Amino acid sequence: MIVTIAAFTSLTAETRVVRGPYLQSASTNAVTICWRTDSYLPSRVFYGTNAAAPDSLAFDVTEKTEHALRLTGLAPDTVLPLCAL
Repeated sequence: MIVTIAAFTSLTAETRVVRGPYLQSASTNAVTICWRTDSYLPSRVFYGTNAAAPDSLAFDVTEKTEHALRLTGLAPDTVLPLCAL
């Protein structure tokens, strides 16, 4: 699996990403996306094989500064653009 981080932004102008994004625990069909923000927010990652129109969303509504979302069910050897918020 090949994961490309196409864009990374925060939900508000006041919030900054202070670490990451980075990938952890990658396997042939799953990966964990991690990042840190300077204020408490829910975690969201939009992803899909089309960078212009991602068709999947992973999220956790718990507000936190240390974010980690596991993406599963991914196709092996696929470029996967994503946007984490």
